[in-house]
Amino acid sequence: MSEMQGPQKATAPRSRVESWPAILRIPWLMLSEFVDHVLLEPHREGRLRAKDWPVGVVSIVVIAVIAYIVAVALILFSAPLRAALPLYVSAGGVSFSFPRALLWIFLVLLVLSVSLLQTAAMHVATWLCVLVTALTVLITLFVGVTDAELGAFSSGRLATIAASILLVVFVIVRRRSSFAWWEFAVVFGLLGLSLAFSIARAAVTASPGGVDLGPITLSVVMFTIGQLAIPSAIAAGSAVAELATSSALRAVGVVRRHLPVAALVVGLVALLSWRAWVVVETVRAGESVAPLQLGSSVALSALIVGAWLLLARLRGSRVASPPSATELTDKLSGVAQPIGAGLAITFGPFVAAMLLLQVLFGYLGQADWLTTASGAIGLLSHSVTIGVTRLAVGVLLLVLAIRWAQRQRRVVPELLASIGVVVVTLSAASLFGPVRWLWTSESLSIVATIVCTGLLVWFLVARTLTVNRMAGLAVALLLTALFQQRDFVSDPLGAVLGFTGVAFVLFGYVWAFLTSGSYANEGSKRYPKPARILLFLASTLFGVTVLAYTALARNPDSAINLGAFADVGDQIFGTAIVVGALVAMLRGVLSDREPELDTAGKETDSAATTS
Repeated sequence: MSEMQGPQKATAPRSRVESWPAILRIPWLMLSEFVDHVLLEPHREGRLRAKDWPVGVVSIVVIAVIAYIVAVALILFSAPLRAALPLYVSAGGVSFSFPRALLWIFLVLLVLSVSLLQTAAMHVATWLCVLVTALTVLITLFVGVTDAELGAFSSGRLATIAASILLVVFVIVRRRSSFAWWEFAVVFGLLGLSLAFSIARAAVTASPGGVDLGPITLSVVMFTIGQLAIPSAIAAGSAVAELATSSALRAVGVVRRHLPVAALVVGLVALLSWRAWVVVETVRAGESVAPLQLGSSVALSALIVGAWLLLARLRGSRVASPPSATELTDKLSGVAQPIGAGLAITFGPFVAAMLLLQVLFGYLGQADWLTTASGAIGLLSHSVTIGVTRLAVGVLLLVLAIRWAQRQRRVVPELLASIGVVVVTLSAASLFGPVRWLWTSESLSIVATIVCTGLLVWFLVARTLTVNRMAGLAVALLLTALFQQRDFVSDPLGAVLGFTGVAFVLFGYVWAFLTSGSYANEGSKRYPKPARILLFLASTLFGVTVLAYTALARNPDSAINLGAFADVGDQIFGTAIVVGALVAMLRGVLSDREPELDTAGKETDSAATTS
């Protein structure tokens, strides 16, 4: 996280490399430039920068980063940890097993995440401060109700009640003051001591009956508040699509820079042969490539093209100059998080309502009106409610795209329109069904391959095939291949973990942690820089903590299945960015423009920054 002085290249010193033999120099330069552009450059542009930080922020960041590394290590070493440590095995309706010795590590990680969030919320907009403080109080009281030794007001419950009151008073006192590092220490100590005491008391109370309450409490807490990690899981689904697009662009780019045109010809023929073989095998398998799905793939692409043409007309710009694939990819991380929050907006009220309901049950006991309220709260997580909410989000994205295009903004309106079209069609399919006609990655890839092959044959027959067109078609074919085979990221990681359910999400979380912190490098009056830093750390740490619990419990249903929501993000963001990138690339092929392969789009769009 230290400040870097200028771009860091993953290459040996130029003078030394130039003295190497060509057979070594060229492959090294190609590999180093590819790694630098695809992996290192996004980190340089999206990382936290330790510049003008208040006193103590560096220490807090170091603590959070260490905790993040611990959580990732728990995921990576989940299999050996489960083999080496005694397992608690549940006897309830949801079966799970968990290494009992790691219970307090998760308590520290959870308290640290909540403390980062609460400390940040003390100095942001009033509405957000109130919501976060209320959520923190509900979490604290929720854990406290597990201690029922002396009835409604046992020592564990009294500790959490006192901690909640003190927290509210502390927030009110410090609300108008500037950030101070010791605020985090106070919040962490207050929450940590009260929750640890409450859980310990509950465990002591339940132990004479042969009940190990610690793992049960952790499971209930993870299942309830773990749903707050859904927005970050949806956003994490964009990572593979972003990596696939940038990889396709840079791979062809390094070939063009360092090898003769003959290498591009050979690569294009190899890609075409590979795609032809994959298409034949996919059609032969008959999965996800029905005629209706191929038709819906064409319709989706046509809708996105139509949306782009409309935006260009509203903006008064030339239709021949759509955003490049690189520009779209550069803006994706800036919109993925707020869109992910919008798609999962019903889960926040649902979690808060469930916490409140459990607290009321704990203190008031069974009551008819509480049972009725429980059924009403369940509507927030109903599939119809989620579908309607996502449909509204999709429509809102289209409206924003139109408004920002009218204000002469570029790139982000096209990106929002592409995502909006995908969200609207997916939501409509889930609400009205059946979904047999809905496109798949396989059907989209087949359509793209057929279009690329048709264009190549046309240019050959017309004798208009140029180097620019070959490069553009090579990028399009490679992009379709990586889009269809995007398990190239999760499969190797799943093999290491021995549990594929978390591999895809882990990659997205780590990628976001390394590349999505740029919004915290600036501040505003309502959202100062220290608060943004802590919000970023709280979100990333909490998500990976929930994922670590899932990896160690070996049952996504024992907490929250983040992998399923990451798949939603992959379907939404992946489809939108890949179709958009293909449209941009094929538009360049038709106009015989040189594709943008080596330099990222530099145009700044203020709309990409969302608080």
